[in-house]
Amino acid sequence: MWYPAFSHAAQTYNVTPHSANPAYASPRNVWHHRLTEIDGQMALHDDDKIDESFRRCFGCDAYVRVENRTMFGKRSAKCIFLGYPPDHADGTYECVNVETGRSCVSRDVIFDERRVLPDSCAE
Repeated sequence: MWYPAFSHAAQTYNVTPHSANPAYASPRNVWHHRLTEIDGQMALHDDDKIDESFRRCFGCDAYVRVENRTMFGKRSAKCIFLGYPPDHADGTYECVNVETGRSCVSRDVIFDERRVLPDSCAE
């Protein structure tokens, strides 16, 4: 469980804009040379900004759609969000099933970010 936590933290850090970087850019934009000099100032083009709307809170509840279900079976399984798998396409999420403890990768996920900490940690 530690590897997904550190991986998620590193990915979040690398896409967050920082005041130490020129033009308040993210480390990813600086690394990929997406900054240009305009009138003596470093600037980031509007078309080079990366869409980060898919980012989710680590450890939040996630409901993953069940692929092979019976007619009256559950439509989704309650999971915990772990991060973004590096060896899969963009828009996929890695979650661990609460009941079985197995990890799964899916695009069909609904997140509940209102409750992040488990019940045992909420005290």
